Amino acid sequence: MAWETGNQLSRRGDEDFNEQLLQVKGFIEEKEAKILLYKFLRENITSTADLVSGVQLIPFQHMAI
Repeated sequence: MAWETGNQLSRRGDEDFNEQLLQVKGFIEEKEAKILLYKFLRENITSTADLVSGVQLIPFQHMAI
């Protein structure tokens, strides 16, 4: 059994959120910071799993998620 790519449309846009986050400069208001944190955690699921569970994923677990 091989790992196959599905036919579903991606929710992601063309832009990389991490690059977008690097462009943010200066002070960030609390509401905007919460939204940016949510978007970061959504885009970086391995970091989210590490933060929430305290367990670092092995590469196959990262791919499976």
